[in-house]
Formats: sequence, structure tokens, C-alpha cells
Amino acid sequence: MAEAEAALAEGRLGGGAPASGRLMLDKMPLSVLDANGNPLLEPRQISPQGIVHGTFNTILNAGRKFLGVPDHGDLSGITFVSSGLGGMSGAQPKAATIAGAVGIFAEVDMSRIETRKNQGWVDIVLTDLSEVFKLAEEKAKTKERISIAYWGNIVDLLEAAVAIDFKIDLLSDQTSCHNAYNGGYCPVGLTFQKRTDMLRKDRELFCQMVDHSLRRHFDAIQTLTGRGTYFFDYGNSFMKAVYDAGASEVVVLHAHGDAASNPESIVTGLLLPAAPPTQGDGARPVRGG
Repeated sequence: MAEAEAALAEGRLGGGAPASGRLMLDKMPLSVLDANGNPLLEPRQISPQGIVHGTFNTILNAGRKFLGVPDHGDLSGITFVSSGLGGMSGAQPKAATIAGAVGIFAEVDMSRIETRKNQGWVDIVLTDLSEVFKLAEEKAKTKERISIAYWGNIVDLLEAAVAIDFKIDLLSDQTSCHNAYNGGYCPVGLTFQKRTDMLRKDRELFCQMVDHSLRRHFDAIQTLTGRGTYFFDYGNSFMKAVYDAGASEVVVLHAHGDAASNPESIVTGLLLPAAPPTQGDGARPVRGG
């Protein structure tokens, strides 16, 4: 640890002057400890620039790997749809714009939308899905980049896209599904304020609505992927939340052979326990409260 501290002081960690080295470490979610376990640096969250850069690389390379985008091409003419404009999810519209895509992002909390609009990360805010789809189609046709915030629920957006056969090339989700039953996921049919009120007044009904909404969400994704959309879980526990909600068909999408003994084997998709999660009486996983 003494060597690490000296390297930090000399600027050897980060490859620059001492200030640059410290700045780089300050933007990483880590702690450097001394021999007694005391932190030399306080842990920091990754910077907004890092989140945007990582999201940009993710969606760009998804396009290159799965949609036939050339190695040096961008996402011009490609529609990327997701949800969430809060903390880390707020990077999505900026990343989509940098990548050249047509981005559509559903968010139920207007304060989050206003933040991204004031930042310049969202170009336009719409509440009418027919307007959302019309504008997105126009921009995709002319290969103009734009980030559209839809004030509403992602399930409504996806079901409407299914109904009119709206083309979605890339699809993801960045709602806080790791905390779905405590407000991280707003069920379809509830406004943001009603969701907040129900959390206080009737948590059991709220949890039932979350389960129902997640299953509808998953059904819409299944239909869209059947039509050519590429969906990916961005690491927000969406697929696990869907599984917990009762959609046990997400278990092991593709699994071939034993990767440990057969290097030619392929294991992809979501790997979860073979049996639906229960608490003995068939209840869903325990929700915090």
C-alpha cells in the first residue's frame, strides 16, 4: 500500500501529473487503503462523463455486432428505445445523440425529464405517442440524430409500438429494477405521484401491480424481438425482476454443453435457478418495506 501511495503522489497512477493521477482515481468507485485498512482516498462514483462514454460504447457496439453497422460506422438511421432518465440512466439520451441514433426514452418523473432537457441531453419532450413515433420515423428516414423524452410509461410505449408495428432496432431498460418493489419500477397505469402514494398506503397492491406490469413489459419485448428488435439487459436487474414477477420462461435462453470441459460450447442468455422463486407458500420474493 505504501508503494501505491507513493505512485499516487508521483502521478504514476493515471499516467500524468500528480493532479491528473488523483483526479482519475477520484472518478473510480474504489478505495486505496493503507496497511491498517484506513482509506487513503474516499470512494467516488464514476463521473457523468464516464457513464455517457460507457453507454455510448455499449449501444454503438450493439449496433455493430447485431445490426450490421460497419466497424467505423455510427447509428445513423437506427432507433434506440429505453426507459429511465434519472441518475445513471440519464446518460442514455446524450450517448444516443453522440452515436448518431434516434433515441426515445420513457420517463414517468417529469423532474428527471426537465433536468435532462435543461442539460441539453434531451432535444424534445413529448406526451403523445403518435407524435413520438412520427418524429422518430422522420428522423430515422433522414438519418438525423435526436433524443426524444416521452413523459409516460415504457410499457405503454412498447405496447403502442407493437400495435402499429413501429420499428425499434435497439431496445433496453434502465429503470431501477434492482429495487422494483420499493419504487424503482413504476407500474403501468400509475402516474409517478400515484405510485408514490400507493407505496405508502397499499404496498401489497403496489407489488402486485409491479408484477403485472413487468410481465406486460416482457411480453411486449418478446413480440418486438420476434420482429427483429435486439434487446439487451443493461445490468439493471430487469430480467431478474421479470423472472421474480413470474415470467419463468426467461430461464436459460440458450445453453449448449459444458463451457468448463468444452471450449467450443456456447452459453448465452440469462441463467437463473430452474424453479420459479417461492417462499414456501408460493409468494414472490420478499419485498423491502
